[in-house]
Amino acid sequence: MLAFKHLRSFSLVAAGTLVTLPVLVGQAASAATASTTTGGSATYIPATSPDLPRGSATYTAANAAGPAASVTGVPQLGSSLRAGSIGAPAAITPNASWICSVYTSDPSKTIEEGQQVIFGESDQLCSGVGYAPVRTVTVIQQYRGLGFWANKDSFDTGLIDDDYSGADAWWICASGTGNQLYRVIGDNYAEANAYEQSVQSLNYLRVTCPS
Repeated sequence: MLAFKHLRSFSLVAAGTLVTLPVLVGQAASAATASTTTGGSATYIPATSPDLPRGSATYTAANAAGPAASVTGVPQLGSSLRAGSIGAPAAITPNASWICSVYTSDPSKTIEEGQQVIFGESDQLCSGVGYAPVRTVTVIQQYRGLGFWANKDSFDTGLIDDDYSGADAWWICASGTGNQLYRVIGDNYAEANAYEQSVQSLNYLRVTCPS
């Protein structure tokens, strides 16, 4: 197994205090590299798909998608199209008062243990009362045409009783896949899957595997 595919979970904020995700600074860097070559045949292209917010977002119990919207708008993992909710949602906490900030990185191509991989990460950070447990699913997707994206790899943190959840995912560039477009999806959940917010990478990566 490649070394950097791992679960990241640790507390970053004091109780009741919202702090912007430190990784949000990467969004500005991602925007600056849009439409530029990353080396070899890898090129960043600004995200255009209208299905999800780009780069980052915030959600609360008042404006997040509930279980029903999650099932219809974001199919379960194992679907060939999108990443989404898994399992039955827990009971919603009455009078919950919280906000969660979510971030998804751009995909990148790197070499790990001699293999070319497409890598991405996503995170969420929550504050307030009633958001826990939280969960993040990071997914690497490949564009298949006509608006459809196929899941290539994913990593699920599972439910975490904390204010932060984040995970890395990677997919080994398979020989003969040719020049393809990739994006990273972060599916984030609060109140034990009762509320959900998905975000796509700010930029897509067009790359030939292997190159």
